[in-house]
Amino acid sequence: MCGIFGWNAVYKNKRTRRKIPVLAAVLAHANDKRGGDSWGIYAFGSLTKGLGDLCHADPATTGTMFNAPSVLGHTRKATTGDIVPENSHPFRIQNLVGAHNGQVTNHEELNKANGRSCEVDSQHIFHHIAEDKPLTDINAYGAIEYIRQDAEDDGVYLGKFNGGDLAIAQTEIGPVWNSNKWDLISALRVAGIKFRLYKIEENNLYRLAENKAYHVKKMEFGKYVPKYSYTGTTSYDGWYTDSERCIWDKDTQKWISLADYNKKSRVDNIVDRLKNSGSHHPSAPFTWDQA
Repeated sequence: MCGIFGWNAVYKNKRTRRKIPVLAAVLAHANDKRGGDSWGIYAFGSLTKGLGDLCHADPATTGTMFNAPSVLGHTRKATTGDIVPENSHPFRIQNLVGAHNGQVTNHEELNKANGRSCEVDSQHIFHHIAEDKPLTDINAYGAIEYIRQDAEDDGVYLGKFNGGDLAIAQTEIGPVWNSNKWDLISALRVAGIKFRLYKIEENNLYRLAENKAYHVKKMEFGKYVPKYSYTGTTSYDGWYTDSERCIWDKDTQKWISLADYNKKSRVDNIVDRLKNSGSHHPSAPFTWDQA
């Protein structure tokens, strides 16, 4: 589990500009819970990477980055590849700079099939995009953020797929995004930034430009089939633990804690009994309160 976040700000005045460092600090803290092994920031046309928590990084290194009008950020919880700065996202691959939150399960097969020596599984995604290869080759889940260095005015590209986490908000300073929806809402409220959330559909690519989010195209990856459950950092409704047993939920297509999976199973059983007893009445589906 990793975290991606960023913004594409349009400053209206000094008052809105002063809100950026507060927003950056809260998002960095929230995403450290999803990472912790290393971090990376792309801003002002350059990449800065480090080990450990982003919040504990040298302010002399990150301070100017968090005052940048446009930022791509990532915190890493390593799954494949050594914990070294070079393996931190975002990656610069050909004309792209991109980061991924999630997992690729056919990493070694992709290295062999494409003559690559990628140490981190996520790197295959950006190689495929840069080389215009079909993403259906890649069995993965998650969310991505990237820009094209040869056309940075083209904006930032974002999307989630196969159960990945991503939220995008339109704000008074421009689009802001984050892996976890509730952390994004909290950060914007703490910073005092007015916002509304976009409805983000799975398996679609969006472009943030001209202070708006545009739908670009469908984004189909290969099917994600986990090989095993694992013990490690996971996310569920915005809360994170370091030693929780996780299980793949086929209904939601996401990793969830075993305790929450059992809770969900009990709720499903109650709903089934209500349906069978005839006391269940169809109604409109539940939706999240987006405020």
